[in-house]
Amino acid sequence: MGSLGNVYYCRGELRKAISNYEALLSIANVLKNKAAQAYAIGRIGRSQYSLGENRKAQKNLEKMLQLSIEIGDKTSQGDVYGFLGNTHRSLGNYEEAIEMQKKFSEISKSTGDKVAEGLANAYLGSIYYSQGDFEKALEHHRFNLAINKELGNKGREGRSVEKVGNIHFELGNYNEAIECYQQSLDIATSIRDKPLEGAS
Repeated sequence: MGSLGNVYYCRGELRKAISNYEALLSIANVLKNKAAQAYAIGRIGRSQYSLGENRKAQKNLEKMLQLSIEIGDKTSQGDVYGFLGNTHRSLGNYEEAIEMQKKFSEISKSTGDKVAEGLANAYLGSIYYSQGDFEKALEHHRFNLAINKELGNKGREGRSVEKVGNIHFELGNYNEAIECYQQSLDIATSIRDKPLEGAS
C-alpha cells in the first residue's frame, strides 16, 4: 500500500495517495510497528503539505518526528525537520522554519549526508530570501552550490547558481548576476534541462 501510495503521489493524485498511506497506517497500528507508523504518517503529512493543508501536515509531521526520535532514526528525523521547516515557512512562521532547517542541517552533517546538508542550506537560503536578508540567503545558497559542485550533480548545481544569481540581482550586483545566469544557462543547455534554461 505504501508503494501504491508513492505512485499516486508521483502522479499528483494526492487524495488517492493519502488513502493508501492511511491504509498502511492502520496495518502499522495493528502491528504496533513504530517505524512503519512513522513512515505512513510522514507520507500523509507530505501529501497534505503538497495539497496546501499546512496545519494538518504540521500535526502529522510532528507525530512522525516524535516516533522517529523514539526509534532513534536520525535520517528520518532530519527529513521531517526539513519538511516541518517548509510547512512553517508556508504558514509564515519564519523563526520556527529557520530552527527546523538548522536542525535538519545539523543532523545531515552528523550522518554525513551531503545531499541533505546542501538541501537544508538551500531551504535556509530561501527563508532568508523571503525575509529580505539577502546576505544570509547568499551564504546558504553558496554553501549548497559548493556541495552540488563537489557531488557533481549538474542539475542541482545549475539551480543553485541560478538562485545565487537571483540574490546578486536583488543586491544590485548585476555583473555577478549575469555571470551566474550564464553559468546556469550553460549547464541547462549541456544537460538539456528546458525549465532551467527558461529560468536562466
